[in-house]
Amino acid sequence: MRLDGAAHVNRHELRDRLATQQESWFSLSPRHHLDPIELELDRKRIEAYYHAHGYFRARVKNLEVTHVGANSVDVRFVIEEGPPTKINQVTLGGLPPAFADARAVRSSFDLARGQQFDYGRFIAATDRLGTRLRALGYPFARVDRQAQVDRDESTAAIIVNLDPGPKAHIARIDIPTQVPGVSAAQLRIHTGLHPGQLATAQMLDEARGNLYNLGIFSVVRARWEQVGDDAAAVIDLHEGPLRELRLGGGVGIESQRNEVRLRAIYLRRNFLGGLRTLRLDVEPAWVSIPSFWNIARQGPEARVEGQFIQPDLLLPLDQLKLTVGYDLGIDYAYQYHGPRGQVAWLWRLWHSRVQLVASYNAELLLFFNTDPTILQDPALARRLFGFTDPYRLTWLQQDVSLDLRDRPLDARRGVYLGFSAEEGGNWIGSGFRYEKLTPEVRGYLPLGSHVVVAARLLYGRLFVQGDLGSPITRRYYMGGPDSHRGFNYDRLSLQVPSLLPGVPPLPLGGDEQFLVQGELRVGLLPIKGYWLELGIFLDGGDVSAPSCATGGSGASTCAPVTGTVPAGIDLAELHWATGAGLRYHTVLGVIRADLGIRLNRLSPMEADGRPNPDPGERYVFHLSIGEPF
Repeated sequence: MRLDGAAHVNRHELRDRLATQQESWFSLSPRHHLDPIELELDRKRIEAYYHAHGYFRARVKNLEVTHVGANSVDVRFVIEEGPPTKINQVTLGGLPPAFADARAVRSSFDLARGQQFDYGRFIAATDRLGTRLRALGYPFARVDRQAQVDRDESTAAIIVNLDPGPKAHIARIDIPTQVPGVSAAQLRIHTGLHPGQLATAQMLDEARGNLYNLGIFSVVRARWEQVGDDAAAVIDLHEGPLRELRLGGGVGIESQRNEVRLRAIYLRRNFLGGLRTLRLDVEPAWVSIPSFWNIARQGPEARVEGQFIQPDLLLPLDQLKLTVGYDLGIDYAYQYHGPRGQVAWLWRLWHSRVQLVASYNAELLLFFNTDPTILQDPALARRLFGFTDPYRLTWLQQDVSLDLRDRPLDARRGVYLGFSAEEGGNWIGSGFRYEKLTPEVRGYLPLGSHVVVAARLLYGRLFVQGDLGSPITRRYYMGGPDSHRGFNYDRLSLQVPSLLPGVPPLPLGGDEQFLVQGELRVGLLPIKGYWLELGIFLDGGDVSAPSCATGGSGASTCAPVTGTVPAGIDLAELHWATGAGLRYHTVLGVIRADLGIRLNRLSPMEADGRPNPDPGERYVFHLSIGEPF
């Protein structure tokens, strides 16, 4: 199918508007049959498309159908575009002479004399005026618009009249509710609205989202109603199902670890009233290291967890979370099982941009099938591996974050700042004494409508006291689809050989980490309404060895196994990897496939004696869900 003469419009977009479609070269694609009625209607669709883009004299002057073989035809539309329509007058009126926000409103309007008239752009530009007024606190603003087109002269006059209405503040919040155990006063707190605030569209959208995220309403509608010169927020709620069962599963395949998982989650919302939530989570799995077809270590994994959430405990919009669980797991060097628990307090403020979390955490692990490398020397196990059996660990943790991104799960613009601190000690019942600090920065910058530059900087440091090294489950590890993509899951750290045949070297983790990542995300094309994206990345990072391997306390115990490892991280000798991947944005999230290519440090050891993890393994493939950061 040919569109001859289509020189000044988007040919691909025009083709997509037509019922008549050309056969694909791909043999499994749907077949397209010629429909004479739709073919004639396509003539009108082409002319309507041109009219919408300001070519009011455009016409299809000829339509040719030529037989090619017994069962195929060629279709040719011959288009005469005519001259484009230009804007010769723009009138923007209706604002009072002393209107305080006149400049802010006019700056959002981008139509001007001499531009080519386009109906879609005209609608979008005038819609932005109303959006801008409502964002400035004029919830009842009206926009009257006209486009007077002279087809003979190919000119258009744009006339827009604005009625901003009063700049309104919130007079009251009306929330009728019939949910047992939930008061309208409690729901008003969760809207984030307060009488006297400026009545903006953003405030109303956030209130709607806050109530919907409680999970007990299937429909949340919100609107402003005028009360004199102010506004009342009227919110209509429809109760949803309070009990929910979710079932799922998945497969994880990496070169050093394969797993199959199932998962069941039971949610009981408004448990005992007061917006409380009960969550039960069961996740069984089977894991094989390094793979199902080359088994060196395999076994079951399971995670059983119960969580109770109490909202509005001490402050508006805070939460108390009580979590208990039992884990059965398998790692490169051991298998383990044991209970754990957490008491956490969370508070969100500034429209959930700032989040504060304080928690007390405890776990008791019992190990089995432990690699002989760890067990051969008890002093070495404590100092180098941070390993005791039984393993008793408790710690306090504080997290603070500032999220200025436009979308947390798929950000295109903004900055994220995070900081985490941990303290473990005998004074809170821990067998390990340590402090841990981990700051992080992420940034996102759009370059056009479908191009984003993303960057991430992550640092972390452990400080250890006492006769034990840093706890093995709280050390820093790198590698995997959400970390350094030049390595498989948790493989970037100091490694020691296993004494078991066929088992890959064991990563020990470390007491310091540094990671820098840059990524270019380019939207390629929409498929079934969702975008396929290309990601090109560069990752650099390293994890230092445990302190006893770098000359710290207990160095004489560790030296026979590790030798002398340079202390700290050398920023001039980071592990670098580049690569690319495809991401498909779906309603369930971003499905991502990345190929990482290591650029340096592939030999077993550097000239200064610094050992390299997984030497010679240049290529790593990752398949996952969600953006890396």
